[in-house]
Amino acid sequence: MLKSVAILFLVTFFVHSVQVRPDNLNVRLLSDIRKEMAPGATSNILVIFTNNSDTDKEVEFKLSTQDNNWRQIMNYSSILIEKKSSLSKIISIKVPENAKAGDYSINWEAYEKPGNEPFGKVSMPVRVMPSYEIKVVKQTVPPYLFSGDTIVVKYQIQ
Repeated sequence: MLKSVAILFLVTFFVHSVQVRPDNLNVRLLSDIRKEMAPGATSNILVIFTNNSDTDKEVEFKLSTQDNNWRQIMNYSSILIEKKSSLSKIISIKVPENAKAGDYSINWEAYEKPGNEPFGKVSMPVRVMPSYEIKVVKQTVPPYLFSGDTIVVKYQIQ
């Protein structure tokens, strides 16, 4: 009986010690609900970093979307997360002016420094709304007026 308890204890100890990761870093978005944005608009996203390890960790968080026109406003190349804590960061992105209407997926990757080892990815769906531009052009304007004249101006809306 004592041998079986000892074996059970040792097996449990070894299994749990193998499953524990030395760097318990995690990254997630507060909300992954699709955002609807207009071309040229900016939006803020709340990202939560969690460090469950016994040491402070330095991480880098960067935009990894394939389209080069999407921009992250702030550079988060060095974020320090204290041990056994969470840290919230507001990430601002800018939709390109020339983005076509449709659905996009904006992706970020988080890397642990100094080895640049990736530890997490987050993705946010974005719908770029169509943009409608109205251009107003004056067609005819009288070159001058006298007192008491009636003015007629024609506009073309495109």
